[in-house]
Amino acid sequence: KRRMAGIDVEVAVIAARQHSLITLDQLIRIGGNRQLAHRRVEAGLWRRVEPRVYFVCGHPFTWEARQLAPVLSAGHGALASHRAGAVQWGVEGFRRGRPEISVHRHRRPKDVNARVHESTDLHLADPVVIRGIPTTGLVRTLLDVGSVISLDALEHAIDSTLRTTSAEWPDLYDSLVLHSRRGRNGCGRLRA
Repeated sequence: KRRMAGIDVEVAVIAARQHSLITLDQLIRIGGNRQLAHRRVEAGLWRRVEPRVYFVCGHPFTWEARQLAPVLSAGHGALASHRAGAVQWGVEGFRRGRPEISVHRHRRPKDVNARVHESTDLHLADPVVIRGIPTTGLVRTLLDVGSVISLDALEHAIDSTLRTTSAEWPDLYDSLVLHSRRGRNGCGRLRA
């Protein structure tokens, strides 16, 4: 009983930092196991929201929790990106919708509830943690959304970003140069 109470305290500490989420790997590191997670789900105390990711019930299941869950499930440096990244950064014209993540090429997670983009240059993403969610850097986010929105929408996003943040044209140009290669989605629209 005493050991379980200690695990519950550690779960609460982890979940408090992660929008009420805990991964199976984190649970194992603090002395729990898959059976413990299964029992908590059966008791209605936790809910499995992604492969190997659980939501500790008793708090609202927010958009932030929905966005962080696939990032945690994918692991290996996964980041909120594209439209979800733009929401995280507060870029005008983007609303909270389906979670969207970028993962390293050939590390696509199975069965996550998110749009998943594979990247060969995720090491260039300049990640930032915003409201507890690892997210692509601002200029990388603008480059990425360029691959999934219209040119007019990208122009509006860039204009609003330049107006409301410390980002400047040279930052966008540097990102374009850094990421430019044949077939790299988003570069053509950002160049335009």
